[in-house]
Amino acid sequence: MSRIDLTEMATRRARIWRRVVLSVLALGLGFGIGLVVLGLTPVLAGLCPSCFGFSKVADNIYIEPGAGADGSDILRRYEIASDRVETAFGSIEAHPRVLVCFTDTCNALMGGHQTLALTYGDKLFYLGLTVTTPPSSRMSWPMWSCMRGSG
Repeated sequence: MSRIDLTEMATRRARIWRRVVLSVLALGLGFGIGLVVLGLTPVLAGLCPSCFGFSKVADNIYIEPGAGADGSDILRRYEIASDRVETAFGSIEAHPRVLVCFTDTCNALMGGHQTLALTYGDKLFYLGLTVTTPPSSRMSWPMWSCMRGSG
């Protein structure tokens, strides 16, 4: 093989890799935009909580920072709800990522949902404004559906 053939092959490989990388970036960007358009912002935040400004309180528990809320209260309420679910339904098989918003601004960023909680399988839990003020017993029902798992 001549030197020109090797150079052409290297150039061709570089073009192929460039196309692959650009295609993957385009697909990722399209996926993210699609989730935002569909109102599934909590899914994106669940993939990267720190990208949306959430602060880690414990393993898989993230809260909105700077809202004047104490993460220890959410952690305590999460443990109470987990104990109630375990007492009622048996052992907990899954421990989903939990995102908690305290303000209208955070809730609007997450899609402005007015529900008590949103669950995305057994992987993600979004708790909005209505769940952060009532007693912790209201956290038990949504937690059950997410933490019970498929077994």
